[in-house]
Amino acid sequence: METSKFKTFYRAPDADEAEMLFVKNGKYPKERYKNPKEHNFRPLDEDVSDFITTYDKDPGNLKIKLRTMDTLDPLQNTSPPSRVKPSTAKMDTFRPAEPQWDPRLLLPVSPWPPKSASYTRHKRRRGAYTAFLERVEDKLTRTWHKS
Repeated sequence: METSKFKTFYRAPDADEAEMLFVKNGKYPKERYKNPKEHNFRPLDEDVSDFITTYDKDPGNLKIKLRTMDTLDPLQNTSPPSRVKPSTAKMDTFRPAEPQWDPRLLLPVSPWPPKSASYTRHKRRRGAYTAFLERVEDKLTRTWHKS
């Protein structure tokens, strides 16, 4: 009878060895992969039909009615009503699209940040030296009034 050695230590597998054991032992399911169903966001039964998300391009058959509608010739208003000819070319069915916004509501764009005129040399089209002297003069008058 064979006696097995009693193991007194255990060496933990390193990262590569652990990955190989994981793949060999088959922790992943072995059956064929099936694509998951799309999630049904409607909490309704499966046999209920989908919502109708399209609309009829010609509700009320307006195109057919316009083709068969008779219009009077505006050039011959004096003719009796028996002289009526079918035509849709003379009927004004065009309606211009309404503007989505009023252009008069747009305000003029002002520069940002607003600059004080006292700190620019372009006040009254003066030079840099005169702007500097005016600032010095303002500062001196303020300090003299304090003392």
